[in-house]
Amino acid sequence: MLNEYVVHISQMHPLGLAKFCHFEYACLSLGFLPESLVFRALYTLAWKAPFFTFDRRSTDEACLRLVPSSCRDKVSRPNRWRKHRGV
Repeated sequence: MLNEYVVHISQMHPLGLAKFCHFEYACLSLGFLPESLVFRALYTLAWKAPFFTFDRRSTDEACLRLVPSSCRDKVSRPNRWRKHRGV
């Protein structure tokens, strides 16, 4: 996918490469092939001298408006699950 950005791996900041690799590993672990369109929907290429990196897109441009800061933001306690299910 770096070929689509016309950026050589030696021009990338290590943290930008970590985001890139994390996206690839997450897609593969979920059983999907990494696609550049999905990556571009989440990240944008940014120049932060002397390297390129990937920044998260702003919420106005991104396909995800609300990104939880941790899994605790969306997970409620098990006793609350019973109340919601009517048990």
